[in-house]
Amino acid sequence: MRAGIALLTGALLSLAATGAFADDCDARAAAVIKSRQTPHHTVTVMTGTDQAGQEKELSPSSETIFTGDTLFSRTGGESWKSKPSTPDDMAKGVAKSDGDDEVCSVSGSEALGGETANILDTHSTVGDMLAEGRMWISQTSGLVLRTQVTLSKNGRAAKLVTTYDYQDIHAPQ
Repeated sequence: MRAGIALLTGALLSLAATGAFADDCDARAAAVIKSRQTPHHTVTVMTGTDQAGQEKELSPSSETIFTGDTLFSRTGGESWKSKPSTPDDMAKGVAKSDGDDEVCSVSGSEALGGETANILDTHSTVGDMLAEGRMWISQTSGLVLRTQVTLSKNGRAAKLVTTYDYQDIHAPQ
């Protein structure tokens, strides 16, 4: 189960960071790189719909903390795992793909956490899976504040929501 969650999470992070996008998503790629290279704390929650149509958490939430030289991660309150990581390491994998079915467009702006954020919507397919996403990018800092990605396949869907924090970032205790 954990391997499946890790694979799905990796696919979602790739979707949030890559794609053959119109000019609107050049800003998204730049924001993802900047956010990955800036010390940050993220929390990701994955939900989906059960057979009764009720939304529920599909897996324990996951967290990452990047301090500028180390990436810490954990799932569901487990012990933190760490690995040395530089800002350049964190930017790896943020490249455009060669797919033609991916679309990205600015859909507006809204206040989020006291900041005004531009909203970028995405739509793409990965194999036979449909991925629809939304990313909030701070107009002031250019950093990602929140992402939401919904993956759909064979009538089932999973939604991942990731929130980002850039204030007072330090190694976990």
